Amino acid sequence: SYTEKTGHTLAVSATVYSTRWSDVILTPALLSRQGLLLGAGWVQRFDGGSFSIKASGLYQGDQGAFTFAEAKRDWRGAVQTSASFKPTKEWTVGMSYTAFTDAAYLPDYTLTDDKSSVNEIYAVNLTRNTFIDARVQSFTLLGDVTAASQNQQGQALPTVRFEHIEDLAPGMGRVEISGKLLGVRRELNSTTTAGVVPYTLGYAGNKQHASFQAGWQNQYIGGGGLVFTPYLGGRADVAYYDGSSAIGPGNTTLMNATPIAAMDVRFPMAAMDRRSISSSRSRSWYIAAPIRRRWASPMMTPRASCSTTPICSASTAFPAAIARKPGCAPILAAAIRSISPTIPISN
Repeated sequence: SYTEKTGHTLAVSATVYSTRWSDVILTPALLSRQGLLLGAGWVQRFDGGSFSIKASGLYQGDQGAFTFAEAKRDWRGAVQTSASFKPTKEWTVGMSYTAFTDAAYLPDYTLTDDKSSVNEIYAVNLTRNTFIDARVQSFTLLGDVTAASQNQQGQALPTVRFEHIEDLAPGMGRVEISGKLLGVRRELNSTTTAGVVPYTLGYAGNKQHASFQAGWQNQYIGGGGLVFTPYLGGRADVAYYDGSSAIGPGNTTLMNATPIAAMDVRFPMAAMDRRSISSSRSRSWYIAAPIRRRWASPMMTPRASCSTTPICSASTAFPAAIARKPGCAPILAAAIRSISPTIPISN
């Protein structure tokens, strides 16, 4: 292969050690413009998981091939690690981490096509009725990105979500519970300009958003194949920002409670001609959806006002376009409609 920055490349890959549990692979490459790039990888497997380590680096022969200031150095390299283990049947824990001399090293030497990397520690629980995903993450852009610019990227400290379904007694339906917690930490304000218009993509500081949703649904079969699925539930949201940014809105707390009521109606239809019979099932939805509102604590400036975007039912009985539409704007396929307002809770 050939690139203008590295010249012609002659690369080989050799497995120097391999067993059922381990692999060690060497990947040296000779670059006509930059010199010898040394690389190695180690994969270790266990009964309950595995981990891998990849490392590479070189002494650059021609720093002038690069325009990015942080790439103009004698030594460049990176270490990439990942691991995944199953301590129990239900739980999976793992991590991934990438360290490098500069963010442009991996793409400059065509060691990755990714535009970013994620450093994270995670734990996932999956059972018949329950799903839990908890992670701590930081995000790093790859390419000609300075170390100072990396501080504009948000860190998820933490991001947690869970879902649980509980089937009640026969004929009584099921209860669904779900929740999310997202904490975001950013060292510097993330801003950009499109033409002459400035945009703020994220404020420096710490932010948290927690949401909880619970609902009940049951399915009833009527005459002629009609299927009725009522849904009753609600959602609560709490959001907080510590106001660290000098250009931000200041210390802010948002709270919101949203009642939800919906009805899914399905009925079969059939059409017949001389050669075939076609059948389909039509659906209608009757939804008591909240009106989207913007409100905030007294300490919040108008520049920072935002809604907590309540979400209607996440049940599989209702289509995703309705179940997860931001703001829960009423979407009805039936002639009858009722609307209940969002109930703000004072802080």
